Amino acid sequence: MRGGNAYFIKNAKGNIVLMAENIKEHDRPLAGFKRRYRKAEGIKRLKRGADIPIAVLVPKVVLKKRIDVERLVAGRIPRLAAAVEKQISTVD
Repeated sequence: MRGGNAYFIKNAKGNIVLMAENIKEHDRPLAGFKRRYRKAEGIKRLKRGADIPIAVLVPKVVLKKRIDVERLVAGRIPRLAAAVEKQISTVD
């Protein structure tokens, strides 16, 4: 964070976690993170200076391919060719 109150630690499972310090200057940007942390831990109120987990770094992310453009285009080529031929025949 801009204030320099964010840092990385390694947790018990060996994951690297981004932590932030609960200070007044960063109340608004941390509001969502604090809410989720309190709910997960069952804590009513966080003290000033308490550490809040922000994110867990993961070694590798693989995203699934969502749209197979080549297959979609290949499936529509016959209809496209027929439409082009029809337009050419109407122009003549």
